[in-house]
Amino acid sequence: MIDLSQLNNEQRTAALHQKGPMLVFAGAGSGKTRTLAYRVALLLEKGVDPSSILAITFTNKAAGEMKERISGLNDLGSKVWISTFHAACARILRSDIQFLGYNSRFTILDSEDSQKALRQCVVDEATSLRDIAAAISTLKDRLLGWEDADQYKETFKEYQRKLKASNCLDFDDLISLCVKLFMERPDVLAKWQRKLKHVLVDEYQDTSYAQNKLASLLAGKSESFFAVGDDDQSIYSWRGADVKNILDFEKTYPKAAVVKLEQNYRSTEYILGAANEVIAKNMARVEKSLWIDKQGGSKVSVWSCEDEIGEADAIASHIAGACAKGEPYSQFAILYRANFQAKAIEEGLVRSGVPYRLIGGVKFYQRKEVKDIIAYLRAIANPRDDISCLRVINTPKRGISLITQKKISNLAKEMGISFYDAATELEGVKPVTAFVSMMDSLADFSMKNSVSALVGEVIERTGYIKSLSESKSSSESTSGNPSDTDDRDARISNIELLRSKAAAFDRDNGGSLYDFLESVALVSDVDNYDEKANAVSVMTLHSAKGLEFPFVFLCGAAEGLLPFHTAIFDKKKLEEERRLFYVGATRAMNKLVISYPASCPLPSGSRAGGPSRFIGDIPAGCVEKAARRTFAAKAPAPFPQGKAPVSLLEFKKGDRVRQAKYGEGIVESILPKGADFEVTVTFDHNGSRKLLAKFAKLKRIES
Repeated sequence: MIDLSQLNNEQRTAALHQKGPMLVFAGAGSGKTRTLAYRVALLLEKGVDPSSILAITFTNKAAGEMKERISGLNDLGSKVWISTFHAACARILRSDIQFLGYNSRFTILDSEDSQKALRQCVVDEATSLRDIAAAISTLKDRLLGWEDADQYKETFKEYQRKLKASNCLDFDDLISLCVKLFMERPDVLAKWQRKLKHVLVDEYQDTSYAQNKLASLLAGKSESFFAVGDDDQSIYSWRGADVKNILDFEKTYPKAAVVKLEQNYRSTEYILGAANEVIAKNMARVEKSLWIDKQGGSKVSVWSCEDEIGEADAIASHIAGACAKGEPYSQFAILYRANFQAKAIEEGLVRSGVPYRLIGGVKFYQRKEVKDIIAYLRAIANPRDDISCLRVINTPKRGISLITQKKISNLAKEMGISFYDAATELEGVKPVTAFVSMMDSLADFSMKNSVSALVGEVIERTGYIKSLSESKSSSESTSGNPSDTDDRDARISNIELLRSKAAAFDRDNGGSLYDFLESVALVSDVDNYDEKANAVSVMTLHSAKGLEFPFVFLCGAAEGLLPFHTAIFDKKKLEEERRLFYVGATRAMNKLVISYPASCPLPSGSRAGGPSRFIGDIPAGCVEKAARRTFAAKAPAPFPQGKAPVSLLEFKKGDRVRQAKYGEGIVESILPKGADFEVTVTFDHNGSRKLLAKFAKLKRIES
């Protein structure tokens, strides 16, 4: 029997829910994941088939945590289908997409490749590609096609034709095509409804129109539909999330049971008091108030700073001082509203010698050499993927000129076939014939071998590393520029790391090439977050949702920054900015510091500054008056006389770098040392090394 003593009354009510729809309003830090885990574990204990349970969340990290929690309560937890929305749709489409005119060998384009495909379809060259992409994405989320477009209709039509001809899907297609499949083929929908008896959706406040429709279709004949979320934490309208989905749940499901989880297990009395008063000013919300059964704790600190540099220095100095007394760096997080704020924060941390990791930096799978090998894998899995085939046909160089590639493209257009099929039709061009023969051979190899073996075979057969090594030798003998050599070493190291990741995939999942490519395409920044790394976490407020830290610095809480200047005169947007502030405040467990610059520049050319209106909403009794301090930027910067500022180094803490002798690694710290800097780097294959920047010649690895 599962012990329910770890659940409070409201959690127990939710976990024990019998049949029908249920909505759980789960406030920040109220034990939402625990409640979900117990809910599923209790179903398993009753004898429910684990394959008939679908639990959907928004990140692979959250899905992994949920699976781990459930498995800890019931051994069958590992067999429950726990997935993100996009991964669940990929699985459904892999099974039944043929009813929409695609085949099951489709590949998923990342955002960069989607834009490449879109660029080839743009009718009006003067129009912003970003605007077109956003408009198409919005239409797809509203489950509308090119026929429904008021603008960019011809571009949308050609883009969708191109994707279908290539048997490729973009991220939005995963959801919209899955809904289309269910709407057009009731028999397919009925099959999945028979399979799924219990549907659970986490973070329901973040669902878009299409995701909400998908969830309702999947749960249409289920024994129970269990939605969990918090309208006060709906902060993703810019990517389609609609807070009305959770607010209108009871209208959509009149017989739904509703439970509110309001007991907080994370933050102190004063942090909760501050957060509650701020969010209470919103009109579009369900009334609730977080509470905690233990009193006291540290009050909220509010810091006024001269500018963004003074703010960064104040935060960094405070962290450095606390950690010098024994606090681990991993206890601290710095949260900010917009990406442009990161530069000042990073430089402040470097000046104070504080190690940090920037969540959302350069992504491994976006590095050129990694994308090249992945493109080979995608072309092997789906030869109709023109974007991938064009990327690899002459990479590395094999004598297939741009003129020849254009000839193949024209032939494909004339015959109405894929680029790869056209390449097979081109006669008398030996390099093209050799490429086709190699790809056919690799496709055969992929049918009989593991993903990691295929990655190794691709590297070997294409001569990719060999070509980099030859380029390295050439650069050493001709250019005399060591940075060229370092860059090539870094690329080789990245390819080897990809091989290791494929081996880990085989070991942990044992899936197909399609599964591996899906895992690569659907990875997010937060999925790679490592709680054990002893460094300060630096990230946007959006990225921080779902995480918690003992000490949180919510910086840039100034009018024009938070709330952002584009939201100040828009009631709906202003309420979301308030929710964003609330999310940041409730990440803090023990201590919350809110800081703001008196003045700071915005990318638009205007300036923001002065305390955010949200600070004014915090009750005076929750704020530590002695902490209302003013900080100016340190001047001069604390570098030894004659030393160049650290900003002149081409790398910073958290960057991936390459060193000629030790290979590739991550910069862990940068500290002043005489007239130089001592750089600590943890290398992939050579451990941690302390190097002097002047002599190490570290090269930052670009994507």
